[in-house]
Amino acid sequence: MVYDPWRDAGERHAEVVIARTDCRPALGAWIESAQVILLERTLERPERNFVLAHEIAHIDLGHKVTGHGWFDRRQERQADDLAARRMITVKSLAAAIRVSLCEEEVAEELGVTLEVAQRRMALLTDQEKDFIYEQLWGRTA
Repeated sequence: MVYDPWRDAGERHAEVVIARTDCRPALGAWIESAQVILLERTLERPERNFVLAHEIAHIDLGHKVTGHGWFDRRQERQADDLAARRMITVKSLAAAIRVSLCEEEVAEELGVTLEVAQRRMALLTDQEKDFIYEQLWGRTA
């Protein structure tokens, strides 16, 4: 089953309002005090889905804005990583790689941006790499 951040938000975070608005330069924001997720209104579907998954990850990880650059940047990376893992399972990644070894085509096959596909590939564990290799060539590396 493909991760759907809209369904996830509705099922696990029904109290959260999701609003598309002008929020540039940010692409999205989780405003805990108002229980609102803002999404930049001009985003195309793949990017909008990832930004929503990213903001849900902030909720699930219990992130709070610290005002300290290093800590806030670390939280942003953690949310990006969790969102990428949710958006792209290792099984769906293996299937997309079977279609093409071109990163752009893999991203298109998965319905995500190139950046999300690249992030997910960078997060692969050795076990996940072995799984993909086995799916592609019928044996482990």
